[in-house]
Amino acid sequence: MDIENMKNFIEICKNDYNVTKTSEKVNISQPALSKMINQMEDEFNTDIFLKNRGKFIGLTETGKIIFSRFQEIVSSYNLLKLQVSEVEQGYSKDIKIGVSPKVLDILMKDNIYKLYENNDLSIEFVEGDIEYLINEFVNKKIDIIVILSLNELDSSEYYSIRIATSEYVAIMNKNHILGNNNKIKWHDLENMKIATPTKSSQTYRMIMEKINNKKITLKNIFTLSSDKMLIELPINEDIITILPENFYYEYNLDDDIIMKKFEKTEYWHVDMYVSKEDKELNSNTYKVFEKLGYLLNMNTHGEL
Repeated sequence: MDIENMKNFIEICKNDYNVTKTSEKVNISQPALSKMINQMEDEFNTDIFLKNRGKFIGLTETGKIIFSRFQEIVSSYNLLKLQVSEVEQGYSKDIKIGVSPKVLDILMKDNIYKLYENNDLSIEFVEGDIEYLINEFVNKKIDIIVILSLNELDSSEYYSIRIATSEYVAIMNKNHILGNNNKIKWHDLENMKIATPTKSSQTYRMIMEKINNKKITLKNIFTLSSDKMLIELPINEDIITILPENFYYEYNLDDDIIMKKFEKTEYWHVDMYVSKEDKELNSNTYKVFEKLGYLLNMNTHGEL
């Protein structure tokens, strides 16, 4: 049983024991995976998977032990590769940090130049949408990612810290009909014109989920990629922009534009991720991760 077969077995388990789905993910034919499973059961002389009408539905008790031990072996192997790479590359390793554009605009400024101080590492920031960054990170083409919070990354493989939190707020002209409200209810948006970031953004998805769940009818919805323009739109008295509070303080320069908090708070969270192997090794990448986390918290909260 070689390391690649162990990895493929783990992937089958992580994909709800679906060999077809795993085959597409690891780019190995379904017959080849089925043959691997048969060879495993022959080698250990036991059934590994529970079956129902020919389909895998879980692991036997023996299968659970094998799964656990294979995870330990693969983790140790990955750590060994990382240690060898660190020794071979030394401080010449290029470290890529993936960031979503919104995060880059708001958080990565002021003290960020300090990331390059006192080291000989080559550090590159890579911008992209969340789906692209996650794919590059999982496939080890990016070393660190700083993105809006999500639950798609396996906590057993990746380490994360929260580096920013902000409330979503309603931004409007002070003369808007809702301008005198202390706080805004979602139902207050009934028949209103609202503006949000583009449809690919998590902010847009969050807003539309609220709107649909509460069966709110909007008069119109505008989507823009520019946060500065979104903040400026409420100069027109009948438009409400919804953005995280820190965007309002970053871009608003007009005394006529105010912001109101929602009665039921929704949060904009930003997390930073690195592999657990990097953390365990205390690699160059993890040292950059720690320093970047410190600098981002300085930018968000002031001196720690």
